[in-house]
Amino acid sequence: MSNEVYDRMHEMYPRMLRFALKRTGNSVLADDLCQAACEKALRMSAEYKPGTVLLSWLFSIVDSVYIDMVRYEARRNTFSLEHVENFAARSDVDSRIGMIDLSRLITKLPPHMQEILTVRYVEQNSQQEAAKKLKIRKRTVMSRTFRAQHRLRELRDQ
Repeated sequence: MSNEVYDRMHEMYPRMLRFALKRTGNSVLADDLCQAACEKALRMSAEYKPGTVLLSWLFSIVDSVYIDMVRYEARRNTFSLEHVENFAARSDVDSRIGMIDLSRLITKLPPHMQEILTVRYVEQNSQQEAAKKLKIRKRTVMSRTFRAQHRLRELRDQ
C-alpha cells in the first residue's frame, strides 16, 4: 500500500465528497460513493505513481466507481429514477467512459498540469476561483490551462 495514499486520504476526502455530490446530486449517495472510492483507492494504492497529483487519481477512481454503481443498479433495476436522470442529464455512459480515459491521460501530464486541469475542470472552478485556490494570478491560470490542454491533445492523438 502506498503510504502517501493512506496518509493523505483524510485530507482529500472533503474534496472527493464535493466531487461525488456533483456526480450524484444526492448527499447520501455521494457519501456511499466516496466510501467505496476510498476503499478502492486503498486497494489500488500500489498503482498510484508518487509525484502525480493524488487528487486527480482519486477523482478518476470516484468516476469509475460511480459508473460501476450506475450500471449495477440499472441491472438490478432498483436505482431511483431521479438518479438515473441526473446521470443521463450529465452525459451518456460512453462519454462518461471517455472521461475516465481522459482522467488516465491527465495522470500522464506533469504534476503542475494535472493540478490546473483538476482544479479548473474536475472541481469545476472558474479561472478566478482556481487562481485563488492555487495562490497564483488569473493570467497564470489561463496560460497553464492552455498549455495543459495542448499537451493533453498531443497525448490523446498519439
